[in-house]
Amino acid sequence: MPSYDYQCQENEHIYTETRSITEEQKVTKCPECGADLKRIFEATPTVFRVPGFYANERKREFGV
Repeated sequence: MPSYDYQCQENEHIYTETRSITEEQKVTKCPECGADLKRIFEATPTVFRVPGFYANERKREFGV
């Protein structure tokens, strides 16, 4: 299941929620101080670990 991070608007507390994609956000207020939460969006890192992906690799490795 994916996890979603939220940040408190007043005190910058971080709250993490694990839920299904189809479920609605369960907590809308900070559990510590009661302020509104704002979702934190982060880019997911992508790692390519297959040979031949980069153009600068030697072509003779692939029989060309």
